[in-house]
Amino acid sequence: MKTNKLLPILGLCKKAGRLKYGFDSVKEALRKKEANLLVFASDTSEKTKGRIERLAAEQNIRTICAPFSMSELAHALGLGKNTAIAAICDKGLAELFLRRIEES
Repeated sequence: MKTNKLLPILGLCKKAGRLKYGFDSVKEALRKKEANLLVFASDTSEKTKGRIERLAAEQNIRTICAPFSMSELAHALGLGKNTAIAAICDKGLAELFLRRIEES
């Protein structure tokens, strides 16, 4: 699966202010019912996945394990440290991300 079609979508979400990243920010987005799709980096720990997936399941928010690492995700978002999870908080951009994954 090509990450070159996926990571730019997350960058666009960030520029539009429709992306939350990092455990606490994603948890807050879920609490506020802002998240439309949760994206885990491929090397996210099972503990982190489990904690967030439980919260997402309560709201029927889809989660997906993406084909890129925490460092690749951080680099694409222009962050100085790795991040394991991102929440897309825009329905259209979430659908675009899912379509791109299905195309691969």
